[in-house]
Amino acid sequence: PNCLAANPENRLACATEADALPPDAIAEAAAASDDPRVHLIDLTARFCDATTCYPVVGDMIVYNDNSHLSEDYATALVPYLAAETDRLARIS
Repeated sequence: PNCLAANPENRLACATEADALPPDAIAEAAAASDDPRVHLIDLTARFCDATTCYPVVGDMIVYNDNSHLSEDYATALVPYLAAETDRLARIS
């Protein structure tokens, strides 16, 4: 939000490179798990593409700080998370 306030005409000045996302040990363990009950739901594509993580999606600020989603954006992701958990429940 501080970067966006300082760059109101250039939101992309606050974007980060997608490969700058820090590794997540829990996500890596889930992805590597052989346990059929363990599933990784990755919603990163909802705010990053192959090269860039965007600070704003639509008119919603994505990040609360350098590494945490804003409460509003996390709430906006709930339908996508619910759809994935529903899908996984059907195949389990």
